[in-house]
Amino acid sequence: MDHSCRGRCGGHWDCGPANTERRPTITIVFKAAEGVEAGKTFVKYKDVNIGQVKTVKLSSDYTKVVVTAKIDKSAEGLIVEDAEFWSSSRASP
Repeated sequence: MDHSCRGRCGGHWDCGPANTERRPTITIVFKAAEGVEAGKTFVKYKDVNIGQVKTVKLSSDYTKVVVTAKIDKSAEGLIVEDAEFWSSSRASP
């Protein structure tokens, strides 16, 4: 069975001209984030890992899940303000 949730990127970038090697950090807000785990969940594009989830927490009003992820510098062009993300996990049969 597939479980999916959608989120939108409200990203901020943790990279600046002084240090071009730093990886962009994005913030994604989900209604629910089943299966998303800090340090274990990867951000993928076309089935290629382009980043990793760093934190998962509740929003200040407890109605949403706020996920932060570091994105590989080589993939930062894929991340735009209104990018959409899906989280899916497969339950064991």
